[in-house]
Amino acid sequence: MENIMESQLFLKYPMVAPTAQQYGFTVNDIELLINKMKMNRESYSYHDTDKSREVALKAIFMRVDLDRDEFFKHLETRHVNDEDLIKDCGKYNERVYKALLPS
Repeated sequence: MENIMESQLFLKYPMVAPTAQQYGFTVNDIELLINKMKMNRESYSYHDTDKSREVALKAIFMRVDLDRDEFFKHLETRHVNDEDLIKDCGKYNERVYKALLPS
């Protein structure tokens, strides 16, 4: 198994890499999710650095506690107006989580 410290995931996204690797996410997955956050005005204004976005992703991954494939399936079932989104992400990361949901 590759040393996490030498992986592309860690080199590009060190704040979320160990958690992302644990749940099976790739560099491309993290890049996609961070770009979705950047494209959302409300999320971007709240988390204005890639480091803060990585930390938010880490928190969401741990809170939802689903592997990569299940996580993406789960996002497809959620809607921005769902009352129980906070159960998935916590109040602090609600804006980021909404940015990840389908439009």
